[in-house]
Amino acid sequence: MTKERRLDLKLPSEYKVVAIGGGHGLAQLLKALSYLESNLTAVVTTTDNGGSSGLIRNSFSTIAWGDIRNCLVSLADPKSNEAQFFSYRFPNTESLSGHVVGNLLLQQYSQITNPLYAIDYFRQKLNVKANVFPMITSDNDLVAVYPNGETTIGEVQIDNNNMLPAAMALLKPASGLKEVTQKIAVADLIVFSPGSFFTSVIPSLLVDDYAKAISVSKAKLVLVNNIAQENSAAGYLTFKQKKQYLERYLHQRKIDVLVENSPLRSISPDTILQPLTDLDTGLHCPSCLNQAISSIH
Repeated sequence: MTKERRLDLKLPSEYKVVAIGGGHGLAQLLKALSYLESNLTAVVTTTDNGGSSGLIRNSFSTIAWGDIRNCLVSLADPKSNEAQFFSYRFPNTESLSGHVVGNLLLQQYSQITNPLYAIDYFRQKLNVKANVFPMITSDNDLVAVYPNGETTIGEVQIDNNNMLPAAMALLKPASGLKEVTQKIAVADLIVFSPGSFFTSVIPSLLVDDYAKAISVSKAKLVLVNNIAQENSAAGYLTFKQKKQYLERYLHQRKIDVLVENSPLRSISPDTILQPLTDLDTGLHCPSCLNQAISSIH
């Protein structure tokens, strides 16, 4: 075990990384690894049914755009006019109260074209070099199945239920994107981002095309833990229990490396402990995440 500290550590520029998840956790991870440019791929959960995303989904039977928009902005220059405009949220006094400009633009452009084209169009407008893909391109919902046989449908509803799900599923069958399975096949690292465990991290593995592709991938699999305990049923799970739960969807494939927040930095073959908190934002610190991930290769 070693405790050396290298703040300038980076993955080789040719390293191919696939990051899977949603929410602020995935956005911070992408920001950390953005220097990989086109060798970085995000697979973003699209089943959120709350907030602006939920309102748009209810009106148009579409995918959730909020996490995709957030990932695009995290990879863009935060000071650019385009990124600030894309992130603008209408105040409560407006008829578009709560909506974010980027969500509305992505939805409208996807109606004219399709979700993949819409994402790529705004990716280019924001000068984002990394690849950003939705988990799926059609409307779908998460389903939690509980030990007593009851079910809960919807991301918000699942996070508000304190009962631990026995299993997770999608409401409707879903096929994976060939572009994503191709990126998984050539990846050197596949990183499951921090975030809501049942509703941000697990969902992409409910698309069996991805689960199978990951199970036969030669990439190292990495799971990054949250900084704070989740205010959901996942809060009852230890980090190792999360690892075991996730592995149930990987066709017997095991997670290779766990990354967890700790006051002191230490590295072993299967665990990296180090400070991960940005003291200004309370979110994961991008440079700390990069340091941890770059220690793995």
